Amino acid sequence: MKKDKTDKKNAGGVTAATPKAKSETTLKGFAGLGVAAAKLKLSVPTLASLKSLDGLGDTIQGKREAAGKIRGDVADAAKFILASNRQLAACTDHDERRFLEEELNETGKAANEYLVQVLELKGVLKTVAAMAYLKTVLTMEYASPLEVNTMLGELVKKGILIGGSGQQGSPITIGYLHYRISDKLGLDATDIDEISGVVEQLSRAVKTMERERRDTMTEEMKAQANISLEDALAGKVGKCLVYVPPEAYRDSKDVEKWRGGGNVMFNFGKNEVAAIQASGSVERLIADIAARKVVLYRSHLTWKTTPPFRVLVESIAKNLELSRFQAESYAGDIMTLWHMLRRGIAHDKEVKAQAKAKEEMLVKAEITAMEFFGLNGAGGKPVQNKTAFLQFDGVFHLRDTKLFNPFLLATRGMDADKEFLEVVEVPSHLREHLGNYVGKKFLTNDRRAFPELSDLISKIRAQQEMAATVAAKH
Repeated sequence: MKKDKTDKKNAGGVTAATPKAKSETTLKGFAGLGVAAAKLKLSVPTLASLKSLDGLGDTIQGKREAAGKIRGDVADAAKFILASNRQLAACTDHDERRFLEEELNETGKAANEYLVQVLELKGVLKTVAAMAYLKTVLTMEYASPLEVNTMLGELVKKGILIGGSGQQGSPITIGYLHYRISDKLGLDATDIDEISGVVEQLSRAVKTMERERRDTMTEEMKAQANISLEDALAGKVGKCLVYVPPEAYRDSKDVEKWRGGGNVMFNFGKNEVAAIQASGSVERLIADIAARKVVLYRSHLTWKTTPPFRVLVESIAKNLELSRFQAESYAGDIMTLWHMLRRGIAHDKEVKAQAKAKEEMLVKAEITAMEFFGLNGAGGKPVQNKTAFLQFDGVFHLRDTKLFNPFLLATRGMDADKEFLEVVEVPSHLREHLGNYVGKKFLTNDRRAFPELSDLISKIRAQQEMAATVAAKH
C-alpha cells in the first residue's frame, strides 16, 4: 500500500507538526510585536530646563573682572612673601630680626592665607589663580639656587607641583630638579605651552647660578687642599681635593642610569680617610655622609673590589657595636666612598696619561693648528706636508660617546691635483673611536667619506678661527 504523504503520524506514533508558510509566521509575529512593546517600561531621558542665554554676557564679564582681580592680587601676595623672606634672610642682628618678624608677620600670614583660599576655588577661577601664581613666581628674579628651591618647595606644599617624575601631570624641569604640574589645576595645552616657556628661562638661570656657586665652592676647596692625590695615596696626611667623574651603569632591568660626580674634599689621616664636603651633584650625599662621621680605613683602598655587603655589615656591627640597621647604613656609606675614590683615582691616572701623550705628540708637531688651516696670515693658504697638533677644546659628541678635549696629529697635502687630509696619530685613549682613520688619506672635498672626522676637524677649525679673530683685535 502506498504511504500517504499527509499521514500525521510517524512510525513511532508521534504527531508531526504541519509546517506553516513563511509569510504566515512573519505576519503573526508582527501582530504580537505591538502588544509586547506596550508592556515594556522604557526609561527615556528628559531635558532639564536650560539656562537662559539672556544676560549671560553680563555673567561672563563679571567672571572676567574677578579673574583680573585674582591675577593682580595673587601677584602682589607672591611678591610680598618673597620680598619679606629676603629681608629676613639679610637681617643679621637678633633684635632687629625679631622686630622685623613682628612687623611682617600679620601681612605675611594674610598673603599666605589668601593664596590658599584662591587655590581652593572651583572651575576656571582656580585655573586662573594657579596660572597667575605660577607665572608670578617663575618669572621673578632670584639671588640664589636656595631661593629657587624654597619657592619650588612652596609650590609643592600648595599642591601646584608634584615632586619627582611620576605619571600624573605635565612634566617640567627647573635646573636639575624634575616636577610635574598637577592635573587638578585644570590647565589646558595653551596654559602648559605658556608655562613651559617661562620654565625654560628660569631653568637656564638656575643652572647658571648653580654652576657659578659650584665653581666658587670648588675654588675655595682648592685653596684649602694641601696634598695631591698621589701624595695622599703614598701615605701623606692632609686635605686632598679629588675629582670624581659621573659614571653610567645599567640597573637590574638593564636601564642606563648615572652615578653623580663632582669635586670631593677628603681628609687623609694616618689610618682613616673621611669625606668633608663636595661640590657638584654629589654635594648633598657627601654632606650627609660627613654628618654621620663615616670613615674609610687606608687599608680599604687596597681592595680590588668591596667585600660582600653581608660580610661588611657583620664586621661593622661587631667592631663598631652598631645595630643591624645602623651597620647597614654605615656599610652603604663606606661602599659609596670607596667607589667614589676608585673613580677619582682612575680618572687622575687617565688625566696624567693623557697629559703625557699630549706632550709627546706636541713634540712631534711641525706646524701649528693655525698654519694647518691657513689662518697664520700667509695668504690664507694651509701649510702642506707638515704634521700639526689639532685639539678640540670641549666635549665632542661622536655618535653616543662623549670625547673630552680630543686631540690628534694630522697632515694635509696634494695627490693628483686633489687635496687630501691624513690622520698621522691619535692617543691610546682615542684609538677605539678614531683609530680607524689613522694612516688613511681622505679627500678634503668629500666629507661623506669621513663624516665624523670631518665634523671634528671643522669644529677645531672654527675654534682656531675664533682665536685668530680675537688675536687680530689685539
